[in-house]
Amino acid sequence: MSAQAIPIHTDWRVRRAIAAINADDSWDFAVYAAEFECDEEEAIEIFFRAARVLGVRFRVVEDRPRSALLH
Repeated sequence: MSAQAIPIHTDWRVRRAIAAINADDSWDFAVYAAEFECDEEEAIEIFFRAARVLGVRFRVVEDRPRSALLH
């Protein structure tokens, strides 16, 4: 994904997820869950919110639950 300006968002976790999406990080949700101090399900939801802010589609890959695809 090309570099974009990071949109302002009130939740620091969404801002962090936006930065990760823009940086094309690996998106290991277990790592982000620890950083965000939540469980993996909530970390995935945070990434969905970040994707909506960026206007991209985000999908969790079923056979690789800690991975995701942007399209």
